[in-house]
Amino acid sequence: MSPEIPSQVPCMTLGNTVLFPNAIMPLYIFETRYREMLTDALASDRLFAIAKLSLEEEEDNAIASTECPCRYVTVGVIRLSSENQDGTSNVLLQGLTRARIDEVVQETPYRKIAITPFESESQKDEIDLNSCKSMLRDLIKAKEAFGFNYMKEIKSQIENTQNLDTLADLATFSICADSNQKQQLLETTSPNERFRKLVGFLKHDIAVLQLKRDIDEDYSSEDIGSN
Repeated sequence: MSPEIPSQVPCMTLGNTVLFPNAIMPLYIFETRYREMLTDALASDRLFAIAKLSLEEEEDNAIASTECPCRYVTVGVIRLSSENQDGTSNVLLQGLTRARIDEVVQETPYRKIAITPFESESQKDEIDLNSCKSMLRDLIKAKEAFGFNYMKEIKSQIENTQNLDTLADLATFSICADSNQKQQLLETTSPNERFRKLVGFLKHDIAVLQLKRDIDEDYSSEDIGSN
């Protein structure tokens, strides 16, 4: 059973990291501020948010002056925490819900944010989920042909998903490599649109990989030396 989401939660702001609902993220907690945050979270509701670092100056001015988080985040629950002898910890955080940052309410000893949680839009059109899974299988296979390797657990998790909302989130978290694309998809509330965008991003990645391979094959070192 998922805990109730409070109006304020601790927040980790990370450079190129985006968490999604239902996805499980491993974290290594070593900074003093985040060790304290973890201790407090474990003693209360076990919740904290993951925010991607924003590079937009307008958002910097609106939310925070330093380490500005993107306005849209995911609140997660600590499923496992193991403290090491040196005081660091290994954590498994599972995403629960999207949320919008309303304001930063605390910076020390760690950041705390006021949030408004929100859900995905209701799915309006009938979707053939099996067709969506088949499309993802083909895209995964295409990327693996270029040397990418996706764990069986990831593929199994995608196969066992029962709705498009979760399918799009888990596939984005597991397959999409670009953190800016991930953030864009996190902010896309329509599951249909999110899945459509994800497929577009993956097809573009595959096209770029194919182009690079073609260039490498057409312009080998031997060919260049003969020009």
